[in-house]
Amino acid sequence: MNIEVSYLHSEDIATIAVINQEADIGMGTPYAHIQQGQPLRIFYQLSQLRFFPVVNKNYYQSWQDLNGATIYSSSPGSGTEAVLNLMAQKQLIHYGQMNYLPGSGVRTRAMLEDEILASIVDAEYHDLILKKYDHKLKFLPIPEFRASDETLYAHQNFIRNRPEALLILLEELISVWKLVNQDASNIIKLQKQYQLLPEQSKNKTETIRAYFQQMVDSNSLPNDGGGATAAEADLEFYQSAGTMNKLHTPAKIENFWELELLEQALNI
Repeated sequence: MNIEVSYLHSEDIATIAVINQEADIGMGTPYAHIQQGQPLRIFYQLSQLRFFPVVNKNYYQSWQDLNGATIYSSSPGSGTEAVLNLMAQKQLIHYGQMNYLPGSGVRTRAMLEDEILASIVDAEYHDLILKKYDHKLKFLPIPEFRASDETLYAHQNFIRNRPEALLILLEELISVWKLVNQDASNIIKLQKQYQLLPEQSKNKTETIRAYFQQMVDSNSLPNDGGGATAAEADLEFYQSAGTMNKLHTPAKIENFWELELLEQALNI
């Protein structure tokens, strides 16, 4: 089974590519798009949220300091935006403006260069900031969230027409995450075995291993693909965060997820 991976500028662009059937499978959290009637279905939870709000110490020290401030997340409807929106609700503050800048690395560099003063980053850049830049940047406290950071989703036509291919993909994903959860260093063995991203990952072996160790320690990589449990947590979280419109009646999971193939893969 050959898979071609493409990297697009933002989660929104990737979602549009799947909606237009220019791409078969997307990675993200397209709940808002599905709620708006787009023919997409999620079929696998890759990981749970592990994001960290960060501010420039010279300007902000607390959540209350961000009242009226400009803050940067990844993209509209993303997990980064949802976390920031939910924290604003909990802290009874209102941002002056929510801007979008894809990529935790891009946002971190912009903060170090004083181009932006408040943002949110992933676990990899959280560790980098703690090691090298905690004299300048500070993380704000957040509770533990159990919603999806990344899911895999596809156009309903692709799911109907290529169930065999999706079933193979799901079996492999489940197998890999089980190996990584047993021992995070297995991700390095798999990387070398399949020669994955050899140029990008050169000299980053320990960074990659440490990142996956964090994800394993925080139970952020599900062995079962998330399924109905993930869907319920996501729908509650993304509605509460305002990235989805609140539903007047309980959501039907099957309107957002394709569960049958995942159940088959788990029973093989």
